[in-house]
Amino acid sequence: MNDWIADLTDALSEYADGVQEGVNEAVKDVAKETAKALKTKSPKRTGDYRKGWSVKNTSSKATETVVTVYNRTDYQLTHLLEHGHGGRAPAPAHPHIAAVEETAAKSLEEKVRIVIGKGK
Repeated sequence: MNDWIADLTDALSEYADGVQEGVNEAVKDVAKETAKALKTKSPKRTGDYRKGWSVKNTSSKATETVVTVYNRTDYQLTHLLEHGHGGRAPAPAHPHIAAVEETAAKSLEEKVRIVIGKGK
């Protein structure tokens, strides 16, 4: 009777490992897609801001992967461009991050659902 419990435990452990590996890969893939989308959707004046989008693995453990999408060249401009700003020479908002973020969240959810369904 203990054999089937051991077999079940092994099968569940293998499934969980496969799902975790699949989710980690999905996170990395979506982060790359997000950076690529931001490079095309960002405002272009000189092109430096647009080219600056990058992906960084912030934390990678067996149970989680944290990836950051950020602008490595002009990070100071992200908030100002997204929301606009006042002052002596007010500048209008150029929303570009929120839409890409929403798309990335939906994409990650779809990929995770696929991974969970397959068990990788």
